[in-house]
Amino acid sequence: MILTVTANPALDLTYRLEDADHLGDRAVEVHRARSVSLEASGKGVNVSRALTLAGRPNTAALLVGGQTGQQLLDLLSADKVAHRAVRQSGPTRVNTTILTAGGPTTKVNAPGTGPSPEVVDNLVIAVDNEMATLSDDGAVHRAGADWLLICGSMPPGTKVEALTGRLVESAHARNWRVAVDSSGDGLKAGFTAGADLLAPNAAELSAVLGTTVLAGRELFTAAASSAAEHGCELLISLGADGALWTDGRRTLHVRGPVITPINSAGAGDALLAGWFFTDPGDDPVYRLRTAVAWGTAACLSPTTVAIGGAGAIGDCVLISDLLEAP
Repeated sequence: MILTVTANPALDLTYRLEDADHLGDRAVEVHRARSVSLEASGKGVNVSRALTLAGRPNTAALLVGGQTGQQLLDLLSADKVAHRAVRQSGPTRVNTTILTAGGPTTKVNAPGTGPSPEVVDNLVIAVDNEMATLSDDGAVHRAGADWLLICGSMPPGTKVEALTGRLVESAHARNWRVAVDSSGDGLKAGFTAGADLLAPNAAELSAVLGTTVLAGRELFTAAASSAAEHGCELLISLGADGALWTDGRRTLHVRGPVITPINSAGAGDALLAGWFFTDPGDDPVYRLRTAVAWGTAACLSPTTVAIGGAGAIGDCVLISDLLEAP
């Protein structure tokens, strides 16, 4: 079973502009949108939505508040995403994406509402209770098959390391494994707390390691060393260059087909969803090819969440398979 946690979810408002040739070049009062969409979002929510649309059972745990929070829950219900919501007093944030024909994607993420200590406690309790419920649902649970995915940024004022540590400790106590998909303090907290898998991009990992942005063999070596040191796996998004996976001994690099992206927002979330759509016992090469296929498919959709990458797995090529000496 998969349980995602999104402490700072959002409504994603996406505008596609008719004519934005001069956007950013001069002051313009009005741009006309060709279309607009509104989606329930946030990293963990995006992963849960993608998995649900693909038929993979999972549950999304999240903090919500205000009218925007209720609207987010209504959208999840419409998409048939199983969820457990913890209420907070402040409103759920709204993030805005502007897509331009043949131009860049502009994304503005709101900070969100800082939860009270009581609300944070309620989230930890709700997640623990949900893991207990899912573990006792009568289904056959294989070793390593139950995963808690802690995704995205934390709300303002949250003690990131403390909250991440509590969630990881709770999961491990129930024999669940933990993945952390975050950046900055969130990624650091995942390493410190002993998460089993971390899913940064190359720039995020480099920042935590205190180096300039790593690439090529330097990135492979640093990632493998970091994974071995912390006893975890790393799933690293490389953008147009595909993705990298390592467990500290074996390092894989898979690249997808060359595409012209429509909207790259949510591609990293789709990558993680594709990885967890596969079975934990599957060959990591197959899992990584699936993940890259999902991430690529997401870039071809005007909305944040898209599936359909499974049919393109054959287009995702294994570039390197490095096995280090134990």
